[in-house]
Amino acid sequence: MKVYYKNKRESGIESLRLLAMFLIMFNHFPWIVQHNFAGSFANNLLGMWGGVGDCVFFMISTWFLCAEDGDIHKSFRRAWILERQLLFCSLVLFAATFAMYICQSAPYAGLELKGVLLLGIHALFPAITFLWWYPSNYIIFLLLYPWLIRGLRSLGQQMHQKLVVLLLVSCSFYPLISDTIRYSFIFFIYIFILLSYFRWYQQEILSSQKTSGCLIAIGLAVGIFSALALSFVAPAHAAAYTNNPFLFPSLFVSSGLMIIFTNIRGFHSAIINKFAASTLSCYLFITYPHVSQVITHYLNTFAQNQNLMATLGIEVLCVITLFVSILLIDFVRQFLFAYLLDSRGRKGKWFESLWKFGTKVIAAKFD
Repeated sequence: MKVYYKNKRESGIESLRLLAMFLIMFNHFPWIVQHNFAGSFANNLLGMWGGVGDCVFFMISTWFLCAEDGDIHKSFRRAWILERQLLFCSLVLFAATFAMYICQSAPYAGLELKGVLLLGIHALFPAITFLWWYPSNYIIFLLLYPWLIRGLRSLGQQMHQKLVVLLLVSCSFYPLISDTIRYSFIFFIYIFILLSYFRWYQQEILSSQKTSGCLIAIGLAVGIFSALALSFVAPAHAAAYTNNPFLFPSLFVSSGLMIIFTNIRGFHSAIINKFAASTLSCYLFITYPHVSQVITHYLNTFAQNQNLMATLGIEVLCVITLFVSILLIDFVRQFLFAYLLDSRGRKGKWFESLWKFGTKVIAAKFD
């Protein structure tokens, strides 16, 4: 089954992809530590929606994967295409890091050569060394996806519904899930099981704007209230509950946003689609090792001796500037890939050759 946006991507859902990455950028941005309640709460309020961003970003992928038949060839091809972007970005970022280290730039003054060389090894093998948790675990999910979707379809509606209820009750209310599981391919399987049920069997819910409004309102209310309450009890963990992608505040807000944006049909914008295709590079940059200390170094210079509102304004402007700048810079990568690696706009030309060769070798061996 072909994905319906393959030839003409819906810009409504691509706009949501941009919004999700914007929330992730806010979450990973190194906000200046504030030593008063108002400043600390403001930082938490601005940066605690990374869980929503994670959920939405993967829900968009799930939305289209649910409409397919779980073809193994397509899954490996997607993994290949993702891996080449990871490799390109990791090498570029490492080159920049190495140059700053050689020049003894202030943010890298305390970095040892051993750490730089280790980072170089990660740059050569970004996926298998888990340089970034999200894409590495997403590749694992893609390799499991053909069997996962067949298994879920074979369950039928009633058994799938029971599985969804079990997962929601056991995982979405109290943070029993450790970080090791939360930021692994288990998270992708969790979201896929939940969304696929509603995508396949509850289309009326996914077309209800009233439902989307209720989900977003409840998620925001619980998220903000929990952050406010935890600010008094455990200020260092004030954003932890809302920022957890497994828990229902993130699930509710992200689900509500999915309902709204997936119902925007017939809207096509080449500009939005072009920017949306670069969103992953924003995540790769903001979560790359030592980037936060570079941002912090220069941010402290600009925000020195500023009051709270001015500091927050500078920080928000910095996030927006970084977000737009990385999207624009990634156009260079898109251009290079289109003209050097892809044939007539068809991604994965080299993969297709390797796949064809591999299948011939395997077929000859077992004949």
